[in-house]
Amino acid sequence: MFKTNAKRRHLFLVAAATLSLGFVSLASHPTQTQAASSKTFSASQTAGLTGYYSSTKAGYAFHWKYLQSSKGIQRVLIFGDFKKPTVMVAVPTKLASQSKDKRTLKFTVKTANSKGKLSKTNYSFYIKKQSATQFTVKLKSYSTGKLPSTSGTAYRFTRTSSSPATKLTNEWTRDALTKTYTKQVNANVEKQYQEALAAGKKVADPKTDATTQAKIKSTVDSAADKGVKQVIKNFNYNV
Repeated sequence: MFKTNAKRRHLFLVAAATLSLGFVSLASHPTQTQAASSKTFSASQTAGLTGYYSSTKAGYAFHWKYLQSSKGIQRVLIFGDFKKPTVMVAVPTKLASQSKDKRTLKFTVKTANSKGKLSKTNYSFYIKKQSATQFTVKLKSYSTGKLPSTSGTAYRFTRTSSSPATKLTNEWTRDALTKTYTKQVNANVEKQYQEALAAGKKVADPKTDATTQAKIKSTVDSAADKGVKQVIKNFNYNV
């Protein structure tokens, strides 16, 4: 009577950790000289920033990571939308440009799909520094997913030295996955129930049967646990 659809369990997960870009993970955030002022960026930061940048309100985070490719060491960006949840990898197309007051950096990237192919579209975004740990970043939804942008809704992002993935998955991802998996499993169980009735079998209504409901909850919780772990792994880019 009770059966799950394993193929659909991770329908909303983008397996960024398996992108075939030929990259090998190196140290995530090597020591780098940071800004000379708490409200301005240094020239060296046009190549990318250190640390993790996250907004709990937006359910979003990103970070730079050094990776070893066939072309040598390359720096990429990892974007995580923990509300969906999706994780995307992007490759900078050039060094960032710096505003005259040195408080804003403009980055331009190309995103990579699940097969590692880079997009034809360039995506640009601003990071404005408010203090040593506080930044303003705008987010915008594209066909490829939500990304930092030069326009869109502005959010306050906090810089941390450790990954915010666990915090954000607990805040947003687990509930999102639980709702998705519950809907999928309930639909699957209801279909089996109706098929059993049509075949003349005497079966309990899964909506009121305590045993079936317990199995549904157990299956959903297990799938959500696995999904959360996968999102964290993808965002941290643990390859």
